[in-house]
Amino acid sequence: MPVEHAVLEDAAAALSQPQEPQPSHTPFGIAVVGLGPVGWHVCERVSLRDDAFLAAVWDVDPRRQQVAAEQGWPASAALADLWQTSRVEGVIIDAPLPSRAPLVRQALAAGKHVLAEPPLAEHPTTAADLYATAAQQGVSLWCRSLRRWDEDFAAAISAFRSGRLGLLHTVRFLRADWAPWAGADEPDRADAAGETFARLVPPVLDQLSEFVELNPTDVWVRRLPISDGFVLELTLGHQTVVQIDLRRRALAGLHTGWILEGHQGGYRGGRLFTLTPEGELIDEPVRTEPLPTDPWLSLWLRHCRSSLPPAEALRGRQVVALFQRLREALALVPSGDFALGAPSASGQNRLQSTGPDGLYPPAAEP
Repeated sequence: MPVEHAVLEDAAAALSQPQEPQPSHTPFGIAVVGLGPVGWHVCERVSLRDDAFLAAVWDVDPRRQQVAAEQGWPASAALADLWQTSRVEGVIIDAPLPSRAPLVRQALAAGKHVLAEPPLAEHPTTAADLYATAAQQGVSLWCRSLRRWDEDFAAAISAFRSGRLGLLHTVRFLRADWAPWAGADEPDRADAAGETFARLVPPVLDQLSEFVELNPTDVWVRRLPISDGFVLELTLGHQTVVQIDLRRRALAGLHTGWILEGHQGGYRGGRLFTLTPEGELIDEPVRTEPLPTDPWLSLWLRHCRSSLPPAEALRGRQVVALFQRLREALALVPSGDFALGAPSASGQNRLQSTGPDGLYPPAAEP
């Protein structure tokens, strides 16, 4: 097993178990930058904790600033004021991808711990630079989806860690999202596919990184007709195949969530399937511990007061590299508006080859 894969696997085993932060004498001051749906939810959750408090909030939209102030939240008049506030120890950033890396860089330069949604940046080289900056500043840079913990994912992780699946040969994820997609009422809008892709794919890649190392040798992607979704297929080491199917409409009875198939057993819908030596199929529920409140926040707070696992930076860079290549394969040009380029005649593309550190060769920086 490659050293990087072993390190990543060991770290995943520790990080995927939601744990409460270590006791501290003083609550942890958190600032939220960006008051979209995720940022607003974060503010509400932080306000309910005993081990942390909302030290500052900021949004580029003055109207959101005003609404936050009406909620009694400490709205900063300027972003520079937030960076200089000593009460702010950590920053949670909810910002569009083009703005994410610059905001993370400012927060790190101010000596703040950072939690951001994946992908951390548009280019792997930018992500590597941000992790290096965090190390130099002696602060943690945590890039995890705030939507990663749900019952199906927790059960899939438990089944995977039980060791009863054996080496995975197929990993599938299917999501049918009936919520309005970007440009759902304007299917021909140029940036609709890019916005939808940027919203749906990163949380799935974040969860996927707990099962496998995101270092595919082959990537195949296809857009479904009439902006109905995307189909992604990755080939990993040991010939493990990953299939991700994200669509706006699903056929009746189509399973949603994670499906894991190994050489010794499988997982689907909260149940573990294994074979006895006699060939008898055993179907049993997966036992999971109840998820703590806000596990993503508890994990981050715990690691803000300890050292960052070495594999975290590698995992974060792999998510950035893979997300970038998937967008390129779909002709989603990484401009500020995720403009949709001219698709191929078949509407699909395939990318191969990897670069140093098990990452795709980064495209030229803009």
